Amino acid sequence: MTQPTAPQQTNTANIVATVILFVLLAGAAFLAVLLSAFFVMASDSCGATGVTCNTDWIVYAYIVVWGGVALALVGATVGTIVGGLRHRATWMWPLIGIGVVVVSFVGGFIVLGQIGSGST
Repeated sequence: MTQPTAPQQTNTANIVATVILFVLLAGAAFLAVLLSAFFVMASDSCGATGVTCNTDWIVYAYIVVWGGVALALVGATVGTIVGGLRHRATWMWPLIGIGVVVVSFVGGFIVLGQIGSGST
C-alpha cells in the first residue's frame, strides 16, 4: 500500500522575496501613476510658440501607463496565487510586474513624444 505524500513545505526565502518584491511593485506602480500626472506639462509650449500640438496623445500616454500598471498588478497577483497553489516559486511574478510597470512608463513617454509632431 502506498502512503500519500505530504504537501511540500513552502520555502521561507520564496515568501520573503515575494513580499519584498510586491512592496517594490506597489511603490513602482504608485510612482508611475504619480509621475504620469506631469504628462500634461508636455503641452505647455503648444500655441504660444506657434507649434501645432495634438493633445490627444496625452490621453493615449495615460492609457499606456495606467493600463500597464493595472496589467502588472493583476498579472502579478494572479500569477502569485496560481504559483502558490501549485507549490512553485512565486517571487518571479512581482518581479515581472515591476518590469511591466517600467516598460509601460517608458512607453507612455514615447507616446507623449508625439504631441508636438505636428499631427492633428
